[in-house]
This record gives sequence, structure tokens and C-alpha cells, in this order.
Amino acid sequence: MAIRAYGKSVVAYTAWQASTAYLVGDFRVPTVDNGMCYECSQAGNSGLAEPTWPNVSGLTVQDGSVVWTCREKEGAPNPLSVILELRDTGGYSLKDIWVTSTAPGDFIVYGSYNGVNWRQIDELTVPQNPNKPDRHKGLQNAYPFIKVSTDLVAVNEIEIVASQV
Repeated sequence: MAIRAYGKSVVAYTAWQASTAYLVGDFRVPTVDNGMCYECSQAGNSGLAEPTWPNVSGLTVQDGSVVWTCREKEGAPNPLSVILELRDTGGYSLKDIWVTSTAPGDFIVYGSYNGVNWRQIDELTVPQNPNKPDRHKGLQNAYPFIKVSTDLVAVNEIEIVASQV
């Protein structure tokens, strides 16, 4: 069994609103984020109640007289941090970290015993090899909290996966 934390720096989208006029090409996200965004593919007025949003890219949903098409969120140049909490999970000591960025730079790996006080335990530089834009590293430690952060103003992705040894 494995536990995963993932993050990607993306465009900031405006949340959907009831009884609002939308034009073709407008983008919105649900009021409770589901990781996807929605493009207005038929102009009109949204309904009184929020629709049930599909989470498969390309699927559509009717909302009042508006039709929304599900899309992947676009990457945007922003710093990023991802935290994986392993407290009370029974000893997941093996952690795999994968990072990628559209700009060269560093991702800092931190460990914490309480999720408040952080210590730098590693650093990943991308690209390590000009032919490979991403980087992977395996760690073995006892910290119940792992955080990976970058200040790069680029499209960044971080994935942390933990498993039992």
C-alpha cells in the first residue's frame, strides 16, 4: 500500500456562480475544487444550483442554458509546495520524490516530526541532465511529515509517494 501527495502550479481560475451570464471561452472551477476546470462551450445563464461536474476531460455538463466542457487546468508559472503527512499510518519510511519544472532550479526537501518545525534534509536540482527535464529521488527516513518546495517561477510539479519497507 502507498500514500501519495501531488501538486502542480496552475492558473488561478474564478469559481462558478449561480444565475450568471457566461460567454463561450469563459473558464470556471467548481465551488469545491475537483482538480479540473470548465470551459463555456455554449453561452447562456448558469442555473440556480451548481451542476454535478464531470471529472473527465472532454465531457460536458448542462448548467441552466450554459454548456460546460471539462478541461485539464493549464500550468502557470508559480512557486509550489507539497506536504505528505504520514503520522499515524504505521511506519511508512520509504519515500519517493519526483519533481519537474519548465525552468532550471532547485527543489528543497524538508522533514518534520510535527508538521511545524522543518529541517532541510535534501535538495533536488532540475534538470540534472539536459536530456531529462524531471528528477526522481528515493529517501528513507523516519520523519512523519515530508515537504518539497520550490521558489521557481515556472510550471512546477511535485509528487511524493510513501510506502512501507
